Amino acid sequence: IKKTDRGLEIGCGHGLGCMFIGQFSKNVTGIDVKRSFIEEAIKLNRRDNVEYAVEDFFEFSTKKKFDVIVAIDVIEHLEINDGQRMIKKIAECLKSDGMIIIGCPSIYSFPHQGPLSQASHIHCYDKDELCSSVEKYFSRAVGFSMNDEMVHTGHAKMSWYNFALGF
Repeated sequence: IKKTDRGLEIGCGHGLGCMFIGQFSKNVTGIDVKRSFIEEAIKLNRRDNVEYAVEDFFEFSTKKKFDVIVAIDVIEHLEINDGQRMIKKIAECLKSDGMIIIGCPSIYSFPHQGPLSQASHIHCYDKDELCSSVEKYFSRAVGFSMNDEMVHTGHAKMSWYNFALGF
């Protein structure tokens, strides 16, 4: 992420990711379907280059183009077809040289998640499946795994979380 980038975070929740991204970019817009999350994000935000809106990404205008779009902890809450539809729409909202950062819990961590997480996680991905999903709409995808705050490219079946960067 560069200082000249315009970013979008889908499913921004309480807005902490946007505030982090705002340190490295020109501006960031965070959207979420939950009004209470956006209200809390607005209260917490101290950055002039970060804004929030209650919005459904599936109804979001593709006329707005971004340099980077982030969707962390979103895709696992969607049916597989809706997850693919989200990635396709992200590609439509990015500039031609833009980048997607997408992340979700690993399918291998699912049996160890609590009942509430399991109830809300419709489809968790392994690293290869997440990368393949991104590669359907992007020229390249790079996958990473994460355990205990350590990001790596190692043994994905041992990871709790997966990321894919799409270019």
